[in-house]
Amino acid sequence: MKTLLILLLFCLGVSASPTIYLIGDSTMADKPRIEHPERGWGQLFRTLVREPAHLENHARNGRSSKSFLAEKRWAPIVSQLQAGDWVIIQFGHNDEKSDQPKLHTEPRGSYTDLLRRFVHETRAKGAHPILATPVARRRWQNGQLIPTHGDYPDAVRELARAEQVPLLDLEKRTSAMEAALGEEGSKALHLWFAPGEIDAAPRGIQDDTHYSAMGALSTAKLAVDEIRRLRLDLAHYLTYGDATVAADGSGDFTSIQQAIMAAPYRAATEPWIIRILPGTYAERVYVQQERGNLRLVGDHATTTRLTAGIHANMTGPDGQPVGTFRTATLHIDGDGFEIENLTVENSAGPVGQALALRADGDRLIFRHCRFLGWQDTILCNRGRHYFEDCEILGHCDFIFGAATAWFEQCRIHSLKDGYITAASTPANQAYGLLFHRCTITGEPDVQTYLGRPWREFAMTAFIDCTMDASIRPDGWKEWNAADPAKTVRYGESSNQGPGAATEHRVPWAHHPVDDALSPETVFNGWEPRHHSP
Repeated sequence: MKTLLILLLFCLGVSASPTIYLIGDSTMADKPRIEHPERGWGQLFRTLVREPAHLENHARNGRSSKSFLAEKRWAPIVSQLQAGDWVIIQFGHNDEKSDQPKLHTEPRGSYTDLLRRFVHETRAKGAHPILATPVARRRWQNGQLIPTHGDYPDAVRELARAEQVPLLDLEKRTSAMEAALGEEGSKALHLWFAPGEIDAAPRGIQDDTHYSAMGALSTAKLAVDEIRRLRLDLAHYLTYGDATVAADGSGDFTSIQQAIMAAPYRAATEPWIIRILPGTYAERVYVQQERGNLRLVGDHATTTRLTAGIHANMTGPDGQPVGTFRTATLHIDGDGFEIENLTVENSAGPVGQALALRADGDRLIFRHCRFLGWQDTILCNRGRHYFEDCEILGHCDFIFGAATAWFEQCRIHSLKDGYITAASTPANQAYGLLFHRCTITGEPDVQTYLGRPWREFAMTAFIDCTMDASIRPDGWKEWNAADPAKTVRYGESSNQGPGAATEHRVPWAHHPVDDALSPETVFNGWEPRHHSP
């Protein structure tokens, strides 16, 4: 699909792999403090960009057009610009500050001149400038939203007309958005928190300028709308997102399951994208076989949580124990499912088997996620599964199953003495559970095994991983008294750390491992690393 898109864009005369640069102030900037609720609209705009395009957000808190240049932030961008790239330019909030000479510019004077400079220098490199008016503040008076930017938005509009530059009129669009929500409802777009409501701001916040995740995503979508309205070639690289889930009722749905059930059957060429705003979603989610090719995108794994607490010893509707395989918080049967920036938790605790994830589909991708459980946290049951930059917690057999699964730069943490893996790889399947460049840790004084074979041909390998002292010297454990030496395929290669020494490993766990293995070879041609993150 990616190759087809590049070919199509080439035929249309569109740059095959442009970089999109954002320059502006705090309303656009990335926010590094994940625990804090503030987000810039450029930060969420990144999630709407699809490969092969790439976004670089150079917007910074507190900058005006003047200070951005004075601090030499623009010159490195110009030096990197290539023909066909795009630059979205949005200043104004700090240019207005007449009491701060290092920031202040006159709207129809130095402000216009500096914006014109950005435009001309972008075009000189064969790249495409886009001007954007500053986003509205939430300021209400007598039931009316009050404009706060003076002549600055009109100065941008006039320059866009004079230079024939595409204009994203975000002042107009965000004003309409604020007004539509009303004086009280528009607080959700910004940072309104009572004292003690969030740990990141124990004294509370009342900020009518900067955005919450909801406000940032809504504004990013307005920017996409404007780009599409203008019919810019850049629109080929943007995806709007098909549904939004918000626990507070501000999205299209209040539950993840509702959004999945509303998705089309077997969405065709592009994945159906469901965006999940910060919150705790206390529900169990099932992805049917008929609803593959879905993509769930949370805000961040620490702010967006899916949780349930079903365990195997509970009594089901039929009066019998539920059993392990019916306990999953998230159960995926559909193929081509992607999930990122989400915590998936089974909160049952030390009461027996309790799945956070049951993965039965093929071509499943998990990025920047956390999987929290105790026993049997993740069941990779069948198919091909790719985990990248994920955190997985458990105690006993907490990564298990018959699938071929690749774990790239993940953090695996043992909560108590036990077993990390329990593969049940079929005899005719070359690969099982593979861990590459992962960090393996445990709670203080924990002593755990890398794994034990749930079935006789279990295949598990650790490659270039870092292991702390929680890993037992013998490394692996047989499931029962049967001799595993003839069939089990356990291997380690190029690992480091106190738990990586192999001289005391059990004699039957020395299956040869090729350091050159990659997801593409293991997955027989499927390339999950090339999917849009």
